[in-house]
Amino acid sequence: PCTSRTDFLPCGPGNANSCLGGYTGPRCDECAPGYYGNPWQVRGRCQPCACNNNIDLADPKSCDRRTGQCLHCLYHTEGDQCQHCQTGYYGDATRHSCRRCSCNYLGTVQNKCSSREQCQ
Repeated sequence: PCTSRTDFLPCGPGNANSCLGGYTGPRCDECAPGYYGNPWQVRGRCQPCACNNNIDLADPKSCDRRTGQCLHCLYHTEGDQCQHCQTGYYGDATRHSCRRCSCNYLGTVQNKCSSREQCQ
């Protein structure tokens, strides 16, 4: 029998496309890439990884399927939720605006800036 995590098609091999969004597997009991949780537990469910849209949802290793920790941040971001710009970049990671620092290496701390002109 199908679980409540499927659409109208019957469960079984080859019907993984009938799973509801966020679920995958022959019985729709696994979290799809970009989702995490414990769907096999009572009232368990898969929910989107909170990575500020800074991961590739098609990459099965973009976030931990059990904890939701972001693992492969994109757009020069980092952090458990891809919420910070990487060292050497400045801006707002949650708005996809991390930009490379352009600091003169004489008299500044390499790769540390709060804006294009504000080198440390």
